[in-house]
Amino acid sequence: MNCFNHPKSSAVGICKSCGKGICTKCSQEVTCGIVCPQKECETNLNEMRDLTERSKKIYSIGNNNPQKKVQLLSLFFIFMGLIFCSPVAIDLYTGSDFSVQNHLFSLLMGFGFMIFGVFFEIQRRNLKLNV
Repeated sequence: MNCFNHPKSSAVGICKSCGKGICTKCSQEVTCGIVCPQKECETNLNEMRDLTERSKKIYSIGNNNPQKKVQLLSLFFIFMGLIFCSPVAIDLYTGSDFSVQNHLFSLLMGFGFMIFGVFFEIQRRNLKLNV
């Protein structure tokens, strides 16, 4: 492969932005690779690097991995299930007039949250998200 700007020179690399072959005279080293002398290529590469770093932070990948958030998520779902089921438990404890029809929504939401929390915890352990 030859240089895009100097066809008689052999290319030593490829511009990370536009993909053109570049020789030692044309190559410019930046923080995450080499680019050709066009100013747009350096700008594009810096924007892609910034976008990648922001994505790593948003999706919690790379070096900045908040593991505790993933661990607390399953506990949150189980806790929400207990919150939804608490009116039923209070009525049973106090001996109030208990009927499933009055508490059907709370029971469904409570058990739904708890089942999802347990399922999420099993998946988290299987995928080893805490490692």
